[in-house]
Amino acid sequence: MNFFLKKNQLSINYDQLINYISSSIKLRENSKFIFTRSISDILEIIKFYAKEKNIKLNDLNNYKIDQILKSFTSKQVIKKNRYISNLKHKQKICKLPYLITTKSDFYIASILISKANFITDKKIESLLFVLSKNQKTSKIKNKIIVIENADPGYDWIFNHKIKGLITKYGGVNSHMSIRCHELNIPAAIGVGDETFDKIIEKNKLILNCKENKIYLD
Repeated sequence: MNFFLKKNQLSINYDQLINYISSSIKLRENSKFIFTRSISDILEIIKFYAKEKNIKLNDLNNYKIDQILKSFTSKQVIKKNRYISNLKHKQKICKLPYLITTKSDFYIASILISKANFITDKKIESLLFVLSKNQKTSKIKNKIIVIENADPGYDWIFNHKIKGLITKYGGVNSHMSIRCHELNIPAAIGVGDETFDKIIEKNKLILNCKENKIYLD
């Protein structure tokens, strides 16, 4: 190691490098702790003042901290916030295309066809388990798990010997894709809105990764 450091013109030895890395990790974790603790304290203060002023916490959702502080003394801010909340709700239920190129895209939303990333060459037939967000259960064993996002928050499912995995979003380099490759679990990552909506209506399906197909009937 010392030879490698000297070869790369670094004026430290192995022990100094390890000490530097160790200290950096400790300081990084400590700074994260201080930051999250401060955020937690701020949220508790906001909660306290909101209760004192008889303001609902949901009415403060759309504002920055300086606007929130003003809202404790201004009813107009709260009124405006309710308007923004209603507007956000309307925007949420309106389906827009993934890519807007013309004004007409606001009136007619086209759905792009998504091409799923199939992992392994296996073919399996199994019952489905549609896993909702923040849900944790052991009932997923020996089932094909269906989730929306291929993010690390779902990594715990691999502790329950699942049979396969299907996700609505995600690509070939997503966390769940890599994990399925590592564990040799058949998967279809990023099937898209249309296919996903059809899948969650089913109780059972065939996942044929070799043919890059999902048989719903």
